[in-house]
Amino acid sequence: MAKFLQFLYNINMIKKDKTIAIFTATSSANNEKEIVSGICTTARNIGWTVLIFNGQYNFVLDNTPVLDTNVYKLFNPDTVSGVLITPNLMFKTEISTKLIKICNENKLPVFSVGFKTPLCHSFIYDNTDCQEQLVDHLIEKHGCKVLNMVAGVKNNEFSDSRIKAFKNSLKKHKLEFDERRLCYGEFWEGPTKREIEYFLSLNLPLPDAFVCCNDVMAMTVCTTLNKYRYKVPEDVLVTGYDGIEFEQYSNPRLTTAKCNYAELGATAFKSLVEHIQGKKQPKLQKLTPKVIFSESCGCKKKNETITRNLGLESFSMIGSLRFLNTQMHKLGTITSEVKSLDAIKPMIFKNGFHNPNCWILLNSGFTNLKNYTKRTEKFPFTDQMECFYTSHWYNMENHEPIQRSEYVPDMEKLISEEGISNFIFMDLYFAGESIGYMVCNYDDTNVPQMNIERFSQGLSQAVSSIKNRLQLDALTHYDILTGLLNRRGFYSEIKSQKENIGIKKTNIIIHSIDMDDLKYINNNFGHKEGDMAIRILAEAISKSGLENSINARFGGDEFVSAIISREPAEKVIEEFKNKIEANLEELNKSYGKEYQVHASIGSKWTSFNSKMDIDSLIITADKLMYTEKSTKKRKEPRL
Repeated sequence: MAKFLQFLYNINMIKKDKTIAIFTATSSANNEKEIVSGICTTARNIGWTVLIFNGQYNFVLDNTPVLDTNVYKLFNPDTVSGVLITPNLMFKTEISTKLIKICNENKLPVFSVGFKTPLCHSFIYDNTDCQEQLVDHLIEKHGCKVLNMVAGVKNNEFSDSRIKAFKNSLKKHKLEFDERRLCYGEFWEGPTKREIEYFLSLNLPLPDAFVCCNDVMAMTVCTTLNKYRYKVPEDVLVTGYDGIEFEQYSNPRLTTAKCNYAELGATAFKSLVEHIQGKKQPKLQKLTPKVIFSESCGCKKKNETITRNLGLESFSMIGSLRFLNTQMHKLGTITSEVKSLDAIKPMIFKNGFHNPNCWILLNSGFTNLKNYTKRTEKFPFTDQMECFYTSHWYNMENHEPIQRSEYVPDMEKLISEEGISNFIFMDLYFAGESIGYMVCNYDDTNVPQMNIERFSQGLSQAVSSIKNRLQLDALTHYDILTGLLNRRGFYSEIKSQKENIGIKKTNIIIHSIDMDDLKYINNNFGHKEGDMAIRILAEAISKSGLENSINARFGGDEFVSAIISREPAEKVIEEFKNKIEANLEELNKSYGKEYQVHASIGSKWTSFNSKMDIDSLIITADKLMYTEKSTKKRKEPRL
């Protein structure tokens, strides 16, 4: 049997000899996006499969970005033959070190892309010479004497190397380095704006140029200076670095060093493939950026034509975000109304928003409102995953759970028959609880990856909120001891059934059920066994009714079972009582207790319609039950 299960497991696994994994963080970010895209495009062209494990940055209450790490625990080393790690994740040294260790333990070659590390092979851009060349250009070509440096993050390798290059150029040209003219913009807009505004408040002389460690900070410097009526390049020069895609819409266009990160990703992938195939690769490989002298240093005149295209790009982006917001609002509205998780399936990725190949896998038991163990960061995923939502081409009805190691249903078929080569995995996680994961085909570019990431976060919140609300609702409608409905749940279900009465005549049969000799069990075996006896009777009741029976524990050892049926009432009553007796006999044997569980039953029926009096029916059934109980002859206590 074990060998057969292993055989089934093996045939469902993807072919690892032509599959690699990418560990990335927020793959929609500028450099990450280009690296991942370069890898995937190159892999697709030579028939390789790429599994992208995409951690996403979230913000905690103090606005500190936190990277989710659950998605990396989804990774199965047996499914790939090599791994690439992108810079956003390599910056998180504790996480990346653990991942590299896992790869080493499984004898998987692992390459770092865009980040130098002694832990594995590295592919980087050699930035020192280009950064120094940019500073040299400002001093030698434009006669700059006073220069400010906008660095990235303190004690960051990229930032520190560019600061070093800046200082080298100053020293080479016998210019002093002024510590007051060094600030840290942390590679993004907010901190850069604050730092520039703080510098301007010092009333120091405006520098001849601002040298920035990346283009995002350079563009922020330009817009902040413009706010204070300083013009670039007329009043001050600015240089950037990286040559990101969005720079083409900067006004003015930036003097920068363009790093082709798509090329870096493609080169790293090709080298990894060669390494897998047995060709030894250098431990460190460097690419050289291309220095571009443009408008922000005055080397070129401003060209408004390209800048105007920003309006079209922005209009398209705003439209996409507006649609995303509309979808998220719809999702939020549905979340507040639905009575089951399945109710949100029809609107997931509706109206063309979706990536046409998408899968949502939930932790096994997540939809079981009565018996579910919350999954946390330590063990975020179950061994089996429930297929909550699958790709449009796949018949998702009644799909069986899959092993977590399979990732998605029939992945090998998706690769060989559907031509899908790149899969991106995103964690579904909210309020400290791991829900499952979402998978999309990375090659489907009709929707920005950023929107897909945001939607996965919104979906996490929606699914978690629905589940929590339904669980809370279950607590008010179900009996904790037996799992049957409680009194409130019983009346709620009867009301719901009334609202769906058909035109055909239907009867409702009420069974009032009370355990015999519960006091004897409590007194002789303890209240714990008394509770056990109540659960045994509840189990027998559940097994004895029809499929649409409404079973409830009203309190203590008192139960009510309502059966709605078109069958003759007398026949339904007789069959129910016979089943109760048979099921109790079977359960008493299987549990093997020192006592026996028996019950007395009173039954009453009437036509099921909107005018029926359910309370009168229960009262009459109660009287009949007590009549049966009082007429029973007990020669000795049941043991």
